[in-house]
Amino acid sequence: MAARKQAAHRRPIRIPLALLAGLAATHEGHALLRFNDGRDQIYLTYTAGASYDSNIYTASGGDGDVVFSSGLSLEYLRRAGLIGINGNIGWGFSKFASFSDEDFSTPTLGLEFNKSTGRTTGSLTLNASQTTKPDINTNIRTEARNYSAGLNLRYPVIERYSLAGNFNYGITDYTDNSAGLSDLHTYSAGVDLFYAWRSDRDLVFGYRYRHSDTSADTVSTDHNINTGISGKIWGKLNGGIRVGLQQRTAETLAGPDETFTGVTASASTTWTVSKRVSLTGTVARDFNTTSTSTNTESTTFTLTGQYAVNAKLSLNAQASTGINDYLDSTAGNRSDTYYSYGVGFTYVFHPRLTIGGNYDYFSNSSTVALSEFDRHIFSLNLTSRW
Repeated sequence: MAARKQAAHRRPIRIPLALLAGLAATHEGHALLRFNDGRDQIYLTYTAGASYDSNIYTASGGDGDVVFSSGLSLEYLRRAGLIGINGNIGWGFSKFASFSDEDFSTPTLGLEFNKSTGRTTGSLTLNASQTTKPDINTNIRTEARNYSAGLNLRYPVIERYSLAGNFNYGITDYTDNSAGLSDLHTYSAGVDLFYAWRSDRDLVFGYRYRHSDTSADTVSTDHNINTGISGKIWGKLNGGIRVGLQQRTAETLAGPDETFTGVTASASTTWTVSKRVSLTGTVARDFNTTSTSTNTESTTFTLTGQYAVNAKLSLNAQASTGINDYLDSTAGNRSDTYYSYGVGFTYVFHPRLTIGGNYDYFSNSSTVALSEFDRHIFSLNLTSRW
């Protein structure tokens, strides 16, 4: 890791908190700007924060640093006619106290058209962003441009039956591929049949096709058949559960084609214990393609709790664990097992001003020595929305 170390910059780092204070002391309206009889609204959100990350590269013996961040975003909402519009544009900035070569900015752009009334409902989403984060496969920080588009539709055939379809396309384009990173293009299409078993519960039968190809000349094709339940699961549990069977065919120029078959799962259920306490559990199991064009089978379990102490203060906690099995014969039978936990709080000083803090711990055990690491993150942030 010594090769990654940079000379520490001793100059102070200033976050524009004065701007945050100015925003919190002025406008009292519901939105920054409302027009067309309130059908069009514009919101402005400002964030500022600081964190300590004990392992900024997610690598064995990795270095830690203090990171300062700030960001500004603009949202546009339109609720007029059949089609609603949600748009956003933003820019975030992060600065490292010692490893200044890792400083980054993250522009984001999003647009959604949705139709929630009438016989056919659905949405069209378009997103573009730039992300910078540590990569567990290469144990370095990576920067990528991300683009995605999605179309979701639902149509009630008769009283008890509805059809839903979706199409999604995504691109991950790394700015530097020299460390073995591979750009990824993925598109998927699926269809679901919903049967209204009861007024508060649907049975779901679905099929999904997914195709991925990378700049390393690898291609994977997935066929997934699944079934599940949506709505009221049991008692006070609400959400959705799906299980299925999936087959992935992986093609590469460097070796023979491989076929993998496995059980998939997607579940998210919430138990509202009381007006102040809720618990949410999620399970996910699926095939994935890593940043180095390797096929994996990933399984994750997460439990999140929320407790509203009063109207201003809320507490949260989460714990998760998971396994990532690397399937390709060239991956050397690599397998990673991780667990994490965290606690946090949110305090509303003012309807326009919120402070939040979190502590998160992440531990990864791997058959690759460099990818065995622990990571502690302490963070504190301020948010003002107008």
